[in-house]
Amino acid sequence: MKLNVGRLADLPTDRCRATEDGSTIVFRVGSEAKAFANNCLHQDAPLAGGWITDGIVACPFHFWRYHVADGQLVGSVAALVARPVTITDGEVWVEVPDRDIRSVREVMLDHARTWSREDAADDRT
Repeated sequence: MKLNVGRLADLPTDRCRATEDGSTIVFRVGSEAKAFANNCLHQDAPLAGGWITDGIVACPFHFWRYHVADGQLVGSVAALVARPVTITDGEVWVEVPDRDIRSVREVMLDHARTWSREDAADDRT
């Protein structure tokens, strides 16, 4: 699904802003918009609100740092999950994953409908 995150000129250059659904962070680097999954590789903390300095995004919780160009963790080959960005007439669109919006109850009921004692016995062997 594509989300409109506003005008390129209005995107922050010094902070990570979350998309409306919270799944993605977005910010401006020069004349480009960058978007990555809103999950730090360290303890899955949200990156929204993290600050950007000298081409580096810092996680606001534990200060893990990532390169703004590609989301690569400083000093590692690991990287944030990049999200595709399109700019049309100055408006920034970010491709975000579809969310499973079922309630916990619905998820549990779906699981219960397919569960059998034989499955549980197979798991213990």
